[in-house]
Amino acid sequence: PSDYLRSRCPLCFGGNNWRNETRDSLPMPDVIVCIDVCFTQKHSANPRGATGSDPPNPTPSFFLPTDDVKAMEDFVERCR
Repeated sequence: PSDYLRSRCPLCFGGNNWRNETRDSLPMPDVIVCIDVCFTQKHSANPRGATGSDPPNPTPSFFLPTDDVKAMEDFVERCR
């Protein structure tokens, strides 16, 4: 994995041999992805109106620049 991914999530991408097919322990996923479409994980107040707050989320939002997304869409379309 890239240094960027390792810095974002050491648990998911921190291992040196992250795709080891001969693990002695239980099979582990190669990648863990969590997507919260309505962004409720980012709210500081409980989205369901219950008393209390969610624990702090140290991960800032990250958006790809529109130009980068468009360039990749064009690349994929050319490959098709």
